[in-house]
Amino acid sequence: MSYYINGSYKNKTNAWSNLIEDLFTDSLFDTVESRRRANIISREKEVEIQLECPGFTKEDIELSFEKGALKVVCNPKESTEEKYLHQQFSPTQSTNLFTLNDELDSSKTKAACRDGILYINIPRKKQTTAKRIEIS
Repeated sequence: MSYYINGSYKNKTNAWSNLIEDLFTDSLFDTVESRRRANIISREKEVEIQLECPGFTKEDIELSFEKGALKVVCNPKESTEEKYLHQQFSPTQSTNLFTLNDELDSSKTKAACRDGILYINIPRKKQTTAKRIEIS
């Protein structure tokens, strides 16, 4: 499943979808390719990605930056086969890809895994104010 945050998928879907996308566009991400469900929260000083990872521990998750994109690979340890009577989720391998723009500082990213949710916090770069240049 892919999510296009910056409207780059326009004219590939109907007008209603384009209208909804325009209302909720956040240009911090160029594209979001997600195998697991994710929430992306935009805050004044940071962006938080909440990725559902039921059954995973922090040792099962690998985060990396490659060519301007945050890559999240969930790879569970092999476990003994359980005999399930009913199973609605399982810790299966997945990869999520979040393409970041230049406004975010990927070098200061922090992550924590709590209660089946992976929290990834990416701070915004400090905005530099315009410097006035005197004309001589």
